[in-house]
Amino acid sequence: MYKPCFFVKNQKQRGKVMKKNKTQLNYNPLNNIWFAITVFILGTTLLGFLASVGGGRMQDYLNWERPPISALPICYFVTRMIMYLMLGISIYLVYKEPNRKKYNKNIDLICFYSQLAFYFFFPLFFFRLGLLIFSSVWLGISIILAIITLVRFWANNLAAGIMYSTYTLWLLYLFYVTLGITLLA
Repeated sequence: MYKPCFFVKNQKQRGKVMKKNKTQLNYNPLNNIWFAITVFILGTTLLGFLASVGGGRMQDYLNWERPPISALPICYFVTRMIMYLMLGISIYLVYKEPNRKKYNKNIDLICFYSQLAFYFFFPLFFFRLGLLIFSSVWLGISIILAIITLVRFWANNLAAGIMYSTYTLWLLYLFYVTLGITLLA
């Protein structure tokens, strides 16, 4: 419990109370391994599920003329869930990397979640609303943010970089399909 230092009469006890208060105020729940796993892996996977639900049933996708190498709608849902699980593991590995400054970890988190926020809205714009040109540009911005995040992840943790590179390749494939449908429509 936090105890104000000015109530302590002895200078030696005051130093102990200040040290104890400082450790209590600097507590980071992400240092707890199970809390971090829950936040990063399960939270990211839940976000992916919500993005898939936001995309709808993808009926328009079946009616559009598609480029030669395009997958069935169920493949997008399954692949998206696998990718989000890998994203959660990769951000966990980068965040738990030892001997890194907190500033760099925070920049990695900002890059990761800003890219994830951009991609979160792509299924909504493309599949549910049918905004083909806008969603192509939106996905292009998401790819640029993913490449920036990939460079940061690759430099910090090789396993996280490899997992994130598969996600970036998936985004490039989606860009090919989105741009193909946009040009053929």
